[in-house]
Amino acid sequence: MGYIRRNSDYAIRALTLMASSPPGKKFIISEIASRQNIPQTFLRKIFQGLARSGIIDSKRGVGGGFYLLKRPSKISIKEILEIVQGPVSLSECLFDEKVCGISPSCRIRKRLNTIQQKLEYLLNRTPLSELL
Repeated sequence: MGYIRRNSDYAIRALTLMASSPPGKKFIISEIASRQNIPQTFLRKIFQGLARSGIIDSKRGVGGGFYLLKRPSKISIKEILEIVQGPVSLSECLFDEKVCGISPSCRIRKRLNTIQQKLEYLLNRTPLSELL
């Protein structure tokens, strides 16, 4: 079963901290890591993925640091989760029918798929700004 992993939790906590500050404010990794109790090396790796995806960016040098590129109201929790950990699923069979030989006719899979769709809808409709 998929779940929200530690790296996703760290990403959401770090982004929430950034989003609760004035727009354009720059943060250094050590500051966020210290304030959110996140290992710096782990956060650095998470931020690489978030930067590649266009949620954050960084500026080098004096006065540099990481900053949000998108408004918190335009960043969905689903987007963050998928960038950091990939899809969140209730069951492996929802994404790979080969996991189980009865997947095409399984009533449980059909019901879980309905729940999965609702979960994805809610995660997609919940912006980072709602966590502030």
